[in-house]
Amino acid sequence: MIDLGMDVAWDMLIGSSLIFMGWAIRTRKGLGPVWGYTSVALGAALILLNSATFPWPPADRGLFDIGPFIGLFILLQAGRLYFLGRKAVA
Repeated sequence: MIDLGMDVAWDMLIGSSLIFMGWAIRTRKGLGPVWGYTSVALGAALILLNSATFPWPPADRGLFDIGPFIGLFILLQAGRLYFLGRKAVA
């Protein structure tokens, strides 16, 4: 049960960070509402799915596992931020 609690806490942290990051970048040049609102939607979905099946992961309860898509989105977002940063320095 401790491992399940840690998993849920981690997912809540990631979901909250996606929501706050998305809200912050929604008006930024080079990112805009597509990146911002997608981030907010994915963060909210992660929190809702984990809250609905607490203390078990959503995949264990027959719901969709959004985790791999969250990881891919974070990787793409980090790449986008990296290239925007390189472009701003050059």
